[in-house]
Amino acid sequence: MHADGHTATKPRMSEVDATIKQGGGGRIINIGSTITRNHEPGAAAYAANKAAVIELTKVMAKELVQHGITCNVISPSLVMTRLSTGICDPLA
Repeated sequence: MHADGHTATKPRMSEVDATIKQGGGGRIINIGSTITRNHEPGAAAYAANKAAVIELTKVMAKELVQHGITCNVISPSLVMTRLSTGICDPLA
């Protein structure tokens, strides 16, 4: 399965269904964020979205394990890029 951009939070259930029918198992890896634990001011919508991704992954893991499909979430912290400049001071 491949997810990119804004489609990352939309489960591609047709692909999951196809995997289940094939019986080969599989892996689902979603991208969360540590912002769900840091409670940064001004990031409520983003944090809520990432919290939903984390909880969705937990439920999917329980539902799909019987089909040999594992589900995990990776939660990186802020990655310093041109777009994140000014969001926080890495030396603070």
